[in-house]
Amino acid sequence: MGIQLRVQMGISTKVLVKELAGTLERQFSGNAEAKAAGMVINTMGWVEGLGYELLLHAIDTFKCDVVLVLGQEKLCSMLKDVLKSKPNVDVVKLHKSGGVVLRNQRVRQKTRSLRIREYFYGLSNDLSPHSNIVNFTDISVYRIGGGPQAPRSALPIGAEPVADPTRLVAVNINRDLLHLVLAVSYAKEADQIISSNVAGFIYVTDIDIQRKKITYLAPCPGELPSKILIVGTLTWMEG
Repeated sequence: MGIQLRVQMGISTKVLVKELAGTLERQFSGNAEAKAAGMVINTMGWVEGLGYELLLHAIDTFKCDVVLVLGQEKLCSMLKDVLKSKPNVDVVKLHKSGGVVLRNQRVRQKTRSLRIREYFYGLSNDLSPHSNIVNFTDISVYRIGGGPQAPRSALPIGAEPVADPTRLVAVNINRDLLHLVLAVSYAKEADQIISSNVAGFIYVTDIDIQRKKITYLAPCPGELPSKILIVGTLTWMEG
């Protein structure tokens, strides 16, 4: 992964973590039971370089008071050292269960595909997803991230423009969206996308360019709760 892409990922992840933390704070302020219950945060397995930086950011942003480290002696030592200035944060090392191994890329890809299928069809094919058709004009598709923060002419001599990881980019509806999983945003306007939750996901099964219609699979019947869709890089071949 290139340095620039890592930087973009780091910035966008921090923005989303901050938004989520703010949402939880508002929830806790009006719900004493939720505040007393607290939260359990399941972090990713990327714990080196930028992954470690994002882990520290999450600990600080969510105001964690207990950090459980599973089978990572070096990580546990690093966290204890860097968090020693925070007496209200306890770092506890847990032993990994015997027989646990890292999953290779092929296994992770297969597992992800199965989870997507379960989202639409259920654990035992006990759900009946619904196929729907909408006009191109009935929806708006956006991608988060892209485009320079400033034009090259406004940068210091020799500096290269850096893409803005939180910039919204309107996406033209074409065959490139086929077989993509899109998020359905609760945002009412495009500028609310970053700070809005998603209602769920749809899977694009067909795009008719001539008729300007999109056929998609949804986990439930009826109209979409929002006309604003978010596209990423998640593809799925139904089978």
